[in-house]
Amino acid sequence: MKSLIKMFDVKEKILIIFLLSFFCLEAQEIPPVIHYTPRDYKAYNQNWSIDQDDNGKIYVANNKGLLSYNGENWLVYDSPNESIIRSVFYHNDKIYTGCYRDFGYWEENEKGVLNYISLVDELNISLDDDEQFWKILQIDNNLIFQSLHNIYLVNLDTGKVDKISPKDGIDKVFYTGNELYFSKKNQGIYQLINGEPQIISDAKAFKEHLIINIYKHDKRLLVQTDKAGILNLADAQPAFHNNKRLKAFNVYNSIAGKNGFVLGTISNGIIFLNNNGQIKEILNTKNALTNNTVLSLYEDQSGNIWAGLDNGINQINFKSPIRTFNDQTGNLGTVYASKKFKGNLYLGTNQGLFYKSDEQEDAKFKLIEGSGGQVWSLFIYDNQLFCGHNVGTFIVDKNQFLNISNDEGTWCFKKVPGKPNLLLQGNYNGISLLKKKQSGWTFSHKIDGFNISSKFVEFTGDNRLLIDHEYKGVFSVILNRNLKVAEQVKQHKEVKKGLYSSLTNIDNELMYSYRDGLFKYRSDKDIFVKDTLMTRLAYGNSNYSSGKIIPVSNDAFWSFTDDAMRYVSKSNLNSDYKVTVIPISSNKRNAMVGYENMEVLKGKSFLFGRSSGYWVIELSKYQKQLSPVELKLNQVTARDFQKRDNRQLPVDLSSAINLSYAYNSLDFKVCLIDFQPYISTEYQYKIEGYNDKWSDWNTSNSLSFENLPFGSYKLKVRGRIGKQKSSNTVEYKFNIERPFWLSNKMIVVYAIMLIALLYLYNFLYKRHYKKQKKRIKEENERNLKLQELKSQREVEILKNEKLQQDIDNKNRELAISTMSLIKKNEFLARIKSDLKAIEEDNFKINKVIKTIDKKINNADDWKFFEDAFNNADKDFMKKIKKRHPSLTSNDLRLCAYLRLNLSSKEIAPLFNISVKSVEVKRYRLRKKMNLDHDESLNNYILEL
Repeated sequence: MKSLIKMFDVKEKILIIFLLSFFCLEAQEIPPVIHYTPRDYKAYNQNWSIDQDDNGKIYVANNKGLLSYNGENWLVYDSPNESIIRSVFYHNDKIYTGCYRDFGYWEENEKGVLNYISLVDELNISLDDDEQFWKILQIDNNLIFQSLHNIYLVNLDTGKVDKISPKDGIDKVFYTGNELYFSKKNQGIYQLINGEPQIISDAKAFKEHLIINIYKHDKRLLVQTDKAGILNLADAQPAFHNNKRLKAFNVYNSIAGKNGFVLGTISNGIIFLNNNGQIKEILNTKNALTNNTVLSLYEDQSGNIWAGLDNGINQINFKSPIRTFNDQTGNLGTVYASKKFKGNLYLGTNQGLFYKSDEQEDAKFKLIEGSGGQVWSLFIYDNQLFCGHNVGTFIVDKNQFLNISNDEGTWCFKKVPGKPNLLLQGNYNGISLLKKKQSGWTFSHKIDGFNISSKFVEFTGDNRLLIDHEYKGVFSVILNRNLKVAEQVKQHKEVKKGLYSSLTNIDNELMYSYRDGLFKYRSDKDIFVKDTLMTRLAYGNSNYSSGKIIPVSNDAFWSFTDDAMRYVSKSNLNSDYKVTVIPISSNKRNAMVGYENMEVLKGKSFLFGRSSGYWVIELSKYQKQLSPVELKLNQVTARDFQKRDNRQLPVDLSSAINLSYAYNSLDFKVCLIDFQPYISTEYQYKIEGYNDKWSDWNTSNSLSFENLPFGSYKLKVRGRIGKQKSSNTVEYKFNIERPFWLSNKMIVVYAIMLIALLYLYNFLYKRHYKKQKKRIKEENERNLKLQELKSQREVEILKNEKLQQDIDNKNRELAISTMSLIKKNEFLARIKSDLKAIEEDNFKINKVIKTIDKKINNADDWKFFEDAFNNADKDFMKKIKKRHPSLTSNDLRLCAYLRLNLSSKEIAPLFNISVKSVEVKRYRLRKKMNLDHDESLNNYILEL
């Protein structure tokens, strides 16, 4: 391409720059252009040829290989010999391509994948060195493959190949009017007659310039040259009056379209000519294209122009009812208002007020001096244009911006009923009046008593207003007779405040519109009542986006939902309303939500303000019912989710596909081939056998299902472009087989395992039963033994109780005997004492006293006591003797009395001694026992 660009001389470059500045209009409204970058189609920059199949799919010859585009997804098929594909041509379900030293065709297999077959190899064609095939044509059932050296004619029926080798090579070949032409550098134009090349024009212009194309037009053959414009083949004279202008462009390729000629240039973009050769449009990087070097052009079945560029692919949508003005510089800003007035088109934006002549095609938008800032509204009244600005109110007189009010933020203007010399305006801080005087319009006064921002204002009577504030609600305001004071202010509670709400007069009815619908104002009751008909007309079943309603006339208005623009108008036949739905979503409209604005241009042509320019919508060209489009299934992929292994499946819909359970995750790709830039394509699906309910509409054409259970399924997919559904529903049947662990073999194994398990269970149960029986028996025996032991223990207890009873009896006997001895000795001692008092020297008395002493010290009493004591506490004497062997019998006797816990007073009669003597005995006993001073003798003896 660099060598081609170098062909320009300095004078030509200067001329081109001058003419481009004249024709490339900054204010030009152009058709929508879709850009596809190398990142989008995942291949290289340059694109040399474009064609389309019968289903509408686009094919592009790219430096990397063959590109395929179905309106949703790009696919890249690498070049068969790693060379640049220069040409592409579709014929009879085959895509023919030509590249370096090879040409052949691509054919789709059952899985929807293109496979390449080389005709050079299949037909054993001998090629010259360094041949590249730049063009492919069809004549009857012959295909022509053209290189710069030869022409190869391949008969598709017989496979016969004819080779035509003109002397000095070939520049380009053309098939026009059922005749085959080609050009040769510095020689002219040739025609192939009876298989032989014959020169038909060696005119100077054809020898000095490259021949780009030959058209048949109005029974004439026209020749498109690179830099000499369009000439007649017959006389090499200019075909059109403006040929001098065409000579300014260096054309690299061209096509004859349905509505004129399209020229692709080397450095100036695309030139569109009508059938008279007049320039209709110039698209380049300044206004639309991504690159100015156009390598290939193609007009598709819908009339769209595809441009293969030196860097990317662009699609120009001429069939779109929308033309766009893009503010690529950012100087214009967001359009908030527009008006046609006195031959000019005015745009109010956040950057100021711009205007251009509406009668000159080459007019540019200019900023009116002094208007810089936010323009909110434009209003025509009294044959003057009023501008509501953030700093006040202005009158626009041609390019003059005259201030008439400094009340900040003028939202809107309203005529005052019955008072043509007054104009009411809604401002940031309430409402005010403008008044017409002899000198012109001027500010009159601000209305007191209402200071709320008044974006939407409507009169309901001579001095009655409705005012909407989206954050505070709707107010009824009654003004006094001289319109200076708001006497009454009432907030309407029956309607909610709403974001992006508005007040509008539709067909002489005041309407409040917000998220919940349209509400009609009943002036007789001063309330709002929901109007279900108008709500359905304005919003349909769509999601709320904006409450802004734009009246076009008394019986027509625009409304906006999340997924569409709606034009509602009364029918010409009756009073019924009809709705034209333009299914362009809110994000694609790219307008300031709540500030949507429309201006009628011509007939049903409307200007719609956007965030970066505007659209011109030609409603008359919009087809409410689009031509039905067939939905296609492009690709089916089964995935082994765990192994991350993919299998491409056939896209054949005639029979069901069987899949192993491992591949139970599937991906489907479908498409509706449509190249409209703003209208969304959506899809809906369901899987019978899994979920019989249709999914929500979604813009994604890829469907994924993870870990489906085994069974038989039928996928159903339908699509729509805007609101127009596809002409068919795709159905794809597939079966997911049982997993190996649920196969018949495994079921037999499971049955055997179950039987074995039951047998094992029975065996274990019997063994457990035996063990249980044995355990119960052992437990019973153990219980019997325990019962016996318990009985024996009870017998022992009874014996012990009897022994204890005996002991207790012995103890009682011991106690009784001891007390008897004590009483007896005390009695005898008393008698002895009494006898001594009578006569101490009386012999008989002394004898009685001796007898008494003998009875007191009777060894038999001690013996009786000792036996009784030993019966009660038989081990005590043994213990005490063992521990203290030096104790005498009297000591042991004292120990026994102490063991019985007798006091010294009680012990004294038993020894027939005094209490003091007993204490002496106790003291001596302590010493013999070696007891500490602090240790109690009684406790020591009791604890033994």
